[in-house]
Amino acid sequence: QRQQAEAVGLPYFLMAVVVGLVACAFIATPFPSGNTGPKTSQQTIESSQLALSCSRLLRQGSFVQAVIAEFFYVASQVCVWSFTIQYAEANIPGLQEKAAADCLLLSLFLFMAGRFMASALLSIIKAEKLLLKFF
Repeated sequence: QRQQAEAVGLPYFLMAVVVGLVACAFIATPFPSGNTGPKTSQQTIESSQLALSCSRLLRQGSFVQAVIAEFFYVASQVCVWSFTIQYAEANIPGLQEKAAADCLLLSLFLFMAGRFMASALLSIIKAEKLLLKFF
C-alpha cells in the first residue's frame, strides 16, 4: 500500500507545483486598480445581474448535475492514469517502468488529439450524428 501511495504522490506533487506557479504568476502580474470610489448605478446593476444569473443557473438541476458529472469524470481520469504505469508493468511481460510511462504519455497525447479532432468535427457534423459514428 505504501508503494501505491508513493506512486501517485509525484503526480499530485507536480500538480501542486504547477498551481503554485500559476498563483505566483497572478500575484506578480500587475493589474489595474479598481474604482475605489462609490459604486455607480451601472456597477450596481451589473453586480445584481451577475448574482441573479448565478442563482438562476444554480437552480437548473441539469447544470448542477453536469458540474458534478464533470468533477467525477476528471477524478476518474486522474485515478485511471495514476495506475496505468503499474498496470502496464504488471500485465505486459518485460515492460520496464520507462516504457510504461511512455505508453501513458502516448495515451494522453492521443486523448488530447481525439478531443481536438472531435471538437473540429462538431463544427461540421451535428453532435447526434457524430456520436452515432463513434458508437
